[in-house]
Amino acid sequence: MAIAIVTTSPLLLKMLLLIMSKSALVVMATGALMAGSTNVGEFIVWRFFAGAGTWMMLSAVPIWMTEVVPPAIRGILVDIHGACLLFGYACASWCGYGFYWVDNKNAWRGPFGK
Repeated sequence: MAIAIVTTSPLLLKMLLLIMSKSALVVMATGALMAGSTNVGEFIVWRFFAGAGTWMMLSAVPIWMTEVVPPAIRGILVDIHGACLLFGYACASWCGYGFYWVDNKNAWRGPFGK
């Protein structure tokens, strides 16, 4: 039991850092591919992979923060993480809503840098 307790935390941290780095690469690559997509079908495929990468980060970061952050500020930082996710989602939603009213066949590309 003592060996499991001593080895679990370092192995968990290495695994979480690996997951977070790979998911960040997936999100960056699919973001670039979504911005350069030529039709809506291609965009939807890359959006699926971007969502998978975001979900990996969404699940790994709070666990990593509970392992690394000092107990005195742990709750605050985990709450700020959730609040920042909600703020980013709200900004993206309003941006998409704004581009909905653009009268152009490529208006769906606007929020992605085109």
